[in-house]
Amino acid sequence: MVALLTLFAAALPSQAALHYVIVQGLPGEPRYEERFSEETSKIAEAARATAGDAKRVHLLKDRGATLEKIAETLTALKNNLNADDTVAVILVGHGSYDGSDYKFNIPGPDLTGSRLASLMDALPAERQLVVNATSSSGASMDALQGKGRIVITATKSGRERNATVFSRYWAESVFEPPRLTRTRTKPSPCRKPINTPTPR
Repeated sequence: MVALLTLFAAALPSQAALHYVIVQGLPGEPRYEERFSEETSKIAEAARATAGDAKRVHLLKDRGATLEKIAETLTALKNNLNADDTVAVILVGHGSYDGSDYKFNIPGPDLTGSRLASLMDALPAERQLVVNATSSSGASMDALQGKGRIVITATKSGRERNATVFSRYWAESVFEPPRLTRTRTKPSPCRKPINTPTPR
């Protein structure tokens, strides 16, 4: 993940800015609450390092991650963005798919893929990234795709309803340095020399 975020930051024009909206959805079960919280905290820390300004990183969680608050945060960004800027939206939690709409599970009314797409379509930033790390996230792909927008999902389709581990491994990769594997080359077995006749 850190490599992707760094790539986005490095590719920005000199006067452009990188903004993040990171949303932690409902855990559903107590065992997910601590995990989701830890993951979003790690992702937010990495985002602050690449954004260059902590004010450009918006972390919404618990009761602050309502549909109203998400819409309010993205709408407020419009006044601080220009075409050269980049916006990254990252969703961590559970999703669902009823055969028609993808929904991100948050307090109160859920966030649908089409609703998120409409909010992002209104932003002037011409480069956008959506990372949907939830279950059933593949169902949001069609609604979220758009010009200048990269969409990454944890599942291929909406039928994959089990909790994903995508966000966990992604968050861990932020702080864990790459492991270097030392490969040893085995010596070639000795070969019996071939006797060639000596020319006379």
